Amino acid sequence: QARPQSPWASAFDRRAGRLVTVSIADTVVETWTFDVCTNTWTRMHPDREPPGHGWSRLVYDVASGLTIGIHEPQGPDPRTGRVWAYDLEADTWTEHGVAPTFDTGFYDPASGLVVGGVSEDLWYYDVETDAWNPISQATRWEGLGFSMYAYDASVDRIVVYGAADGVADTRLFDLRT
Repeated sequence: QARPQSPWASAFDRRAGRLVTVSIADTVVETWTFDVCTNTWTRMHPDREPPGHGWSRLVYDVASGLTIGIHEPQGPDPRTGRVWAYDLEADTWTEHGVAPTFDTGFYDPASGLVVGGVSEDLWYYDVETDAWNPISQATRWEGLGFSMYAYDASVDRIVVYGAADGVADTRLFDLRT
């Protein structure tokens, strides 16, 4: 069956029961979905696709029913990007406002917001207001080079892993405190 040639980022749309994938070959972006029940890929055809370079992760926002992605431009300020939201039901991408760099991302069910960030800087994103707010931290992770993040709902914590100077480290981060 036809499938994405260069899958770049994916998120699971819980409402539809499908994986939304952005595929990028050269600078051409294609939006695909994968139905986990029928084991089939479908090429979507939104009226416009986001730009074709500089993508980070996709996150499904349960509260809004949208898949959120950050496009990081190859320009003078690499620490900012643009938010793009994909509505699978309508098969539409919509460009939102400016975003911080976004190496990690997940949905926080307690706040109903997307969490995104890079290294030790984490931000909440509210899709409805298109606003980013920094997450205050009592202890900074500076210099630890964290590169893998996951949200563990069973303990309501972010699990982070990274390494610096050949030393690996894993930590839990409590968003509530």
